Amino acid sequence: MTRKRCITTLILALILGAGTMALGLMAPEYYAERSENALIKAVGRIERIDVLEVGKHFTTKRVIFQREFMVTEETGPVFNGTCKSVETEFQKRHGLVGPNVYFYPHQGDRVYVTITEPGGQITSLTQVTPELEKALRSAPETIRYGMSRAFVQE
Repeated sequence: MTRKRCITTLILALILGAGTMALGLMAPEYYAERSENALIKAVGRIERIDVLEVGKHFTTKRVIFQREFMVTEETGPVFNGTCKSVETEFQKRHGLVGPNVYFYPHQGDRVYVTITEPGGQITSLTQVTPELEKALRSAPETIRYGMSRAFVQE
């Protein structure tokens, strides 16, 4: 292979690789940081779920929560956030486009939720356990975040 051809191949590989990375998942730290920096952090009950759009790759929803208690002061008594989920058969075959994290909220569920800002994107949605609730009330600094959920650091 000639030097010019090698350089051309390398450049194409870098361009195609960068395009693939843009469609893939981000590093886990990216998702944890988004939840850590979220303005809305609260335990609440899911009151209602509104479908905003059924798109080609995912369904966008607005989730309305009734606050039980807040971890951050920006959380109102009723607050909401948006999320994406994969639901239709076409989406299931062609969906799961990164770097999205998909959530499947259910009306009536009691959850700990983090949202980027009032009305913004949901960054984590976690069923409340006795251990999680105790930590949120007495030691919120022990809460850590994964790609889509919160947990208590041991």
